[in-house]
Parts: sequence; structure tokens; C-alpha cells
Amino acid sequence: MNYQKIAPEEVLSMFKRKGIKYSALDYYAFPETFGSTTGPSGIGGCTMSTFTVEAYVCDGFGPTIYTCNGKYKFKNDQYKQSWH
Repeated sequence: MNYQKIAPEEVLSMFKRKGIKYSALDYYAFPETFGSTTGPSGIGGCTMSTFTVEAYVCDGFGPTIYTCNGKYKFKNDQYKQSWH
């Protein structure tokens, strides 16, 4: 899915702290299954849960900041539809 959404202040701050300049941010959201009930921050267990991962991609290619269940992850490479 590719919908437009205003990036949260935390996402904008992360890009700024890393010195990344961009002309546009693309927004993507997709489901991802994790091996815990708390999403990407959880310790593995016997329960699988699906969460929505949101991605903010600089200029259509990357770098990218992913957010899920209150956690943020920065990847300096090209956008991929995966938290991992």
C-alpha cells in the first residue's frame, strides 16, 4: 500500500540527526508477523502476532525509517518491505 501520511516528528528528527537531506518522503505500510505478542521489541515466544509496519522512504529509494508498535528502525540502504 502506498498512501500519503505526514511523517511523525520523531521520524523527521532521526533523519535530521543523521544529516540526511531529502526532497520528498514516501510512506508505505504493510503487515509483518513477529514471534511475540509485542511486535519487534518482544522476546520470542510461542505466540505469533501480526503488526502494521510503517516506512518513511527518502526520495523513493532510501534511506528508510521503519516504525512499528512505538519502535523505530533506521536503514541506510534501499527500501524493502520488511522490518528485518
